[in-house]
Amino acid sequence: MPPKVDELKKVLCVHLYDDFSGSSKVMAQSIDALHRHGHSILTLVGSYGATGFIREFHPVVLFNYSFGGSKFRMLFSFAAAQFRLFLATCKYCRSWKPNVVYANTVLPAGAVIAAVLCRVPVVVHMHEVGLGTPTLFHMLIRVVHWGADRVICVSNYVAINLPLNREKMVVVYNALPQKDREMANRIAAQNLEIGPHQPFTVLMACSLKWYKGIDSFIEASRRLKNAGIRFKLVINCELQEFENFISSQYLPDNLELVRRPTSVYEHYRDAGLVVNLSHREACVESFGLTLLEAMACGIPVIAPQVGGCTELVRDGEGGWLIDSKDLDALCSRVTELASNGQAWAQASAAASSSSERFSDEGFARDLHKVIQCLL
Repeated sequence: MPPKVDELKKVLCVHLYDDFSGSSKVMAQSIDALHRHGHSILTLVGSYGATGFIREFHPVVLFNYSFGGSKFRMLFSFAAAQFRLFLATCKYCRSWKPNVVYANTVLPAGAVIAAVLCRVPVVVHMHEVGLGTPTLFHMLIRVVHWGADRVICVSNYVAINLPLNREKMVVVYNALPQKDREMANRIAAQNLEIGPHQPFTVLMACSLKWYKGIDSFIEASRRLKNAGIRFKLVINCELQEFENFISSQYLPDNLELVRRPTSVYEHYRDAGLVVNLSHREACVESFGLTLLEAMACGIPVIAPQVGGCTELVRDGEGGWLIDSKDLDALCSRVTELASNGQAWAQASAAASSSSERFSDEGFARDLHKVIQCLL
């Protein structure tokens, strides 16, 4: 049943940096979900790249924001972005008069402060439990603690590890948008019929950060170079970063690198296994969206033994929890799946079934409930 007209809200959505990362994708999905429930949306986005998941699908009010360069330049740019966010949020709170400000991630602190001063309720969607700079994260989380009326957490891991008021927190798991689910279902049906493509390919999609386990992925590809197994690394980064990375590495010839493909599903179609190898001492994944995408495609996965991934992947049920530094266990599992078609088929079916726990309908319903509770 559609919501009553008097229950609908104007929602000012704010995201600091739009790219092709998981948090931007979830933001784009959130805007879709709110639209489907009849809410009016105005989206304020900062970025300097040509496009991102949010701008690819939704109209936005855009201001340029670059975070590259030296630490001093990054700090100055971040502070300037917060000031611009503050002014822009104040402007739209007064002229457009939103009922709710929805801030995605901990980063848009300027928008949270402005909303509170304008007496507009605030929802903050938390994807992280830390940043590269602990001091900065501590400052930002204090703003969330002070200003947020509701905090959405992408997993129980995030909810448990944030120093926030538990009464304000609600877990809303990430899910696949309907169009992604339909594409994944087609790939899963293909896998069920013909099995994995040959040669067997191990895929990892991540940002160009070493704590994402890129070193472990490269080393695994070296170890299995003579086993007829291919590796593919799909990287979210700028072109110059990509070129610098390639020129600084000695990469085995069974490893292929791809930068920001039009659709990662083009590469899931050819994958026999998808891995997330984030190093737990430097990066604990809050959820693991690429793992969910792969599972929906009927592709077995390997995930870290900590964090939100453990809520998504049940060990032995279409996926395995393996530490990224345990290359012996990693390579052993890859070899077994590549050589045992029956074991792969069983894992494929289990992965597809497990992914159905995270539906777009459930995501949209739960997000709508959070917004409605602020009436």
